[in-house]
Amino acid sequence: MKKQLFIFTLAVLTAMPAMANKINSRISAVTVYINGAQVYRKAKSTIKKGTNEIIINDVSPYLNQKSIQANCSGSALILDVKHNIEYNNPIMVSEPLPEKIQREIHSLEDSLFYQNLRLDKLTNQIYNLSQEKKIITNNKTIRGEGKSDSLAIFMLAVEFYHEKLEIIEGQLMNLKISEHKLRKSQDRTQSELNDLRSYSQHKTVAPQVKAQVHQIVLTVFSDYDTETDIAVNYLVNRAGWIPSYDLRAQSADEPVNLTYKASIFQKTGEDWDNVKLTLSTFSQDCSFTIPTLAMWEIQDKSLMATKPQANIFGYSSDTTAYIQQSNFYMNTLIPTNNATSFTTNVTTNSTGFQIGNSQDQFILPKSLVSNTDKTLSNVEFAIKNRYSIPSDGKETMMVVNNVDLNSKFDYIAVPKVNTDAFLLANLTDWRKHNLLPAKANIYFNNSFVGETEIHPSQMEDTLSLAMGRERGIEITRKKIEDETIDKLLGKNKTRNITIEIAIKNTNSTTASIDIKDQIPVSKNDNIKVKKIELDGGRLNENTGIITWRLDLKPNQGKIIKFTYEVTHDKEIDVI
Repeated sequence: MKKQLFIFTLAVLTAMPAMANKINSRISAVTVYINGAQVYRKAKSTIKKGTNEIIINDVSPYLNQKSIQANCSGSALILDVKHNIEYNNPIMVSEPLPEKIQREIHSLEDSLFYQNLRLDKLTNQIYNLSQEKKIITNNKTIRGEGKSDSLAIFMLAVEFYHEKLEIIEGQLMNLKISEHKLRKSQDRTQSELNDLRSYSQHKTVAPQVKAQVHQIVLTVFSDYDTETDIAVNYLVNRAGWIPSYDLRAQSADEPVNLTYKASIFQKTGEDWDNVKLTLSTFSQDCSFTIPTLAMWEIQDKSLMATKPQANIFGYSSDTTAYIQQSNFYMNTLIPTNNATSFTTNVTTNSTGFQIGNSQDQFILPKSLVSNTDKTLSNVEFAIKNRYSIPSDGKETMMVVNNVDLNSKFDYIAVPKVNTDAFLLANLTDWRKHNLLPAKANIYFNNSFVGETEIHPSQMEDTLSLAMGRERGIEITRKKIEDETIDKLLGKNKTRNITIEIAIKNTNSTTASIDIKDQIPVSKNDNIKVKKIELDGGRLNENTGIITWRLDLKPNQGKIIKFTYEVTHDKEIDVI
């Protein structure tokens, strides 16, 4: 009975007219996912006794309506939460004129003002001369109506009349010509001014008031008048963050420093102004269905007809490919233990993120970055400083974490390809730092070395990175014997080849170096390859790669010789 009464009460309360109250809210925090974000808003509102409708304006037009959550402090009861779009009638307003047009209008108005003054002056001058002419022509002496004492006086009057009127007529003609020219100039000025004013009157645009306003509408009930704190949050798309790394080493005696960076972007239609940021590796999902696990089957990669993918080194993991480090000394190739060909050139793939045209860089010192928050199924990084990220799609870069990695430095050389030795950093504790697949810039001794990619899903525990060339290790490689023997009684011929590699450590410290070379691998039953002497090297029978591990003291040298034999039919051309 009580349950039915409660349901009835709620139905009555919901049916009651609600008092609408539009309130201002602010974005206080944002959790940014790899693809998407969760926006947290806070607001305060006064609630009247009874049912209230609270409207929060200007939320993102890209929010997921199913993801909206809300709560109120105190005894206020939320009855309903929904998304609404308010449509406003557009108001046409004059568009601000360009400064050039405004200057022209002001110049024409000034010119017209001074033209009017000059025209008034000409009009007054013409009137005064006309009056002077009228006075002279109406004089009784000139008209012969006055009394004349003598003929001489009359003749002087006539001469004065003639001379004076001729001067007045000339002045009047000049003034009327000037008046005519000035009126024509005035008409042109007025016409140009009218055209510009007409142009400005027709330049109209849509109003600054938004035609559509996206809202979150809360229906709240209270038993009495009160004030409450309101918190809402929702998921939006058109936002995310891109991880990247900087790996730095000053020397082979110091650990490798890893800088974990993030480029944040958003174009959600609402600016994030001075907000608390959290970066999350969770998948943005508003579903509440509990996920299930399917069977995970491990397969032999060589049997999968898929395109080779880049491994943690940023290199191809295909068994017939090279390690290639992008931008590393003109893409120098370093053969892997599994390489069988020196002609394959595999370029690393990018992460596929292409967001924005420019970057604003913000670097956080170590003291401002919090510790990593490990959750049950994923990782979140809380940034202590607040940031403002406008809704313009541009990337904002910041440092998420900065750690030193346990590292061991070795050298590797492949003299058949390049006689330089390469410094190799082997990182052993990288897994505990919650790395994501991303690009990494490599710096050694304050110099940019190259770019690679990190793929944490790989099975190996050691991350190996080439840090640069080592000029202190001198290496030469040459063929010292190549003998072909034809068997008189058979159809085969045998070729014996001996290679010599000389290595010398000219550094002041001991150097551990792996030397790699190869013998061919035959896939043809009519071609046989046989190792004769490897001088202590370890041979991978499947790939033909030979590895020598050397520890060379300062100024110590070592000569390696290895010999192999190739037997084949005389009629076959062997590469």
